[in-house]
Amino acid sequence: MVPKLRGLNGHRYRVERSADLMAWGLAGEVTGNFSEVDLSPFIAPDDQAQFFRASDLTPQ
Repeated sequence: MVPKLRGLNGHRYRVERSADLMAWGLAGEVTGNFSEVDLSPFIAPDDQAQFFRASDLTPQ
C-alpha cells in the first residue's frame, strides 16, 4: 500500500512519520494538488510499521 496525501491545491504540508504513534519525526514537505500526492519517498525501508500525519503550513 502506497501512502498518499489528499491536500488542497497549492497548500504546503509538513509530513511527519512515526513507527509507534508516540514519537514523530520530520519526513519532509509536499505541495498539495488536484489529485493525491504520493508519500512513498518518505517511507523508511527499515521500519516495520509506519504512520504518517500532515500539517498544513499555508498561512490563512
